[in-house]
This record gives sequence, C-alpha cells and structure tokens, in this order.
Amino acid sequence: MIQFLFAVLLVEAALILFLFFKTDIRDPLLQTLDALKQGKGPLILKTFAVFFLAVLLSGVYCVFKIRHRSIQAGSIDLTDQVVLSEKLLQASLAGILLFLCVVIDRLHQLIREEASLKNVIKAENKQLEKRKIHIDTQLEAFQREIAKLKPKIAVLEHEHQTKTDKAMAAELTVSSLKEKAETLYIEYDRLLDYNQTLRNQLQSIDEVLLKDDQTKGLSTLRSNESSREVVGFENELVTSSRCDRVLFSGSSPTSSPRHRKPIYQH
Repeated sequence: MIQFLFAVLLVEAALILFLFFKTDIRDPLLQTLDALKQGKGPLILKTFAVFFLAVLLSGVYCVFKIRHRSIQAGSIDLTDQVVLSEKLLQASLAGILLFLCVVIDRLHQLIREEASLKNVIKAENKQLEKRKIHIDTQLEAFQREIAKLKPKIAVLEHEHQTKTDKAMAAELTVSSLKEKAETLYIEYDRLLDYNQTLRNQLQSIDEVLLKDDQTKGLSTLRSNESSREVVGFENELVTSSRCDRVLFSGSSPTSSPRHRKPIYQH
C-alpha cells in the first residue's frame, strides 16, 4: 500500500513539475487533464479522491486507537510501534496526495485561464493593430486634407483681414461722416435762424414800402383827379367856343373867324 501511495505521489509530483515549466510534454498533459474532466473522468477522479480520503481517515483512526491502547496499558510494544509508524505514513501520504490533487486541479485551471487570456490578448492585439492601421490611414488622409486646406485657410485669413481693414476704414468714414453731418446740422440750424431773421427784416421792409406805396398812390390819385377836372374844363371851353363860332358864322357870313380871338385865350 505504501509503495502504491509513493508511486502515485511521484506521478503527481512529476505532473506538477511538467505543468509548472513550459515543455513539449505540457500540451499533451493538459489535453489529458481536459479529457479526464469530460465524460466519466470526473467520476474516476472522485473515486480516487474518496479512496485516498478513506486511507487518510483509516490511518488517523488507527493512530488514535493505538495511542489510546498504549495509554491504557501504560506502555507500547514493538508491534504497535511498527503499525503506528506504518499507519501514520499512510495517512501522511494520503493527505499529501489529496493536497497534490487539489494543486494539480487548480494549476490546470490557472493554465487554461492563462491560455484563454493570452488568446484574448492576442485577439485584442490584432484588433488594436487593425485599428492602428485604420487610424494611420485616416490620419494620413486627414493630413492630406489639412495640407489641401491650409492654402484656403491662408486665403480666407487674408480675405478676413482685408474685410476687417475695410470695415475699420468704413467705421472711420462713418464716424467722420457723422461728425460732418452734425456740423452740417448745426450750420443748417444757424442758416434757418439767419433765414428767419432775414425774412422778418424783409417783411418789415415790405410793410414800410407798402405804406409808402399807399401814400404815393393816394397822391397820384389826387393828381389824376385834378388833371381830369382841368381836362374836362378845357373840353367844355372848346365845345363852347365851337358853338360860338357856329353862331357867329350864321349871323354875318362876311366876317372872317381868323381875326377873332377865342374866348378861352387870355
């Protein structure tokens, strides 16, 4: 029994060593362990684990039984010492084998997790490389577009600068025009006041002239009336002289009118 336990212990120790170090035998061992965890493999492993656990418990039970008997007897004989040593060795080997089984199982899981993580990392690295290549191509395209847009940006900046200068010049012109407009408004108000004063002066002059004209018109009317009276009087005198001539011509035909003075002459 002890030789069997030692053989199993050596096999488990060798298996652990091969799993710890990456060698050519590691992959077949991992495949074998994967196969043992599929189908009836877990049942076989559980059977071995129960067997080793039974050996451990039986050895512990025998050790306690022999110790109890020796305590009651007060001494232990040579046969009990040999049996105690053998049972103690069996229990120790069974416990170590169970521990190594747990270590192998856990080591197998860790190796598989490491392999899966490495595969994930490789896939991620491939994705990252693809993304890097894609980003590099996009970056090159963006750089080409930037190189194309730089002259346009320079032209636009120049246009913006010229428009800004024009706007500033227009603002200065507008401000100067506003100042001129304000001065013109002031001058216009002054001229309006001056025009109003001139109109007032002209109106006063017109009123004075109108009064003079009215007075002159009255005097002319009066002179016209007096002249008209004189003319009328003279006309009356002419008509009367003519009547006298007619009368004198009818009474004495031999008399000549040339030697007679008119009546209106003095």
